[in-house]
Amino acid sequence: MKKSAYIALAIGALLVTFFTTQGISQNIDNPDLAGKYAAFIDEAIAKCRKKAEMLGSKSPNIRRQAFCACLKGAYLKTHREELVAYLTVIDAVPSCNRVQYNLNKRFYQAFEPDQLYVLLEAGQILNH
Repeated sequence: MKKSAYIALAIGALLVTFFTTQGISQNIDNPDLAGKYAAFIDEAIAKCRKKAEMLGSKSPNIRRQAFCACLKGAYLKTHREELVAYLTVIDAVPSCNRVQYNLNKRFYQAFEPDQLYVLLEAGQILNH
């Protein structure tokens, strides 16, 4: 590559680094952002509660999803403050989809897949 391409690449990398670190430092000290994250988590808990009302369904698939929603709602409720801090540190975009993605990621990291399947199967057996 030519010298001008390397120089342009270096300047671009410096600009990206500058703006990224500036945005992270602003979000850590921003209580409004933490409030938005807390509101998103509260909304997710409410959705899990609503979905959990389907535990009495005749369909095993719906019961399984409702049981998973119960587990997720309990996880979100007990780890609410920790999740707000996590979202603030990783500088998540305060949009519903991005926050939901990160909440799901943390929930499924908290449970090993085998443990989650055992719990789901136990929930399915209990609801027959």
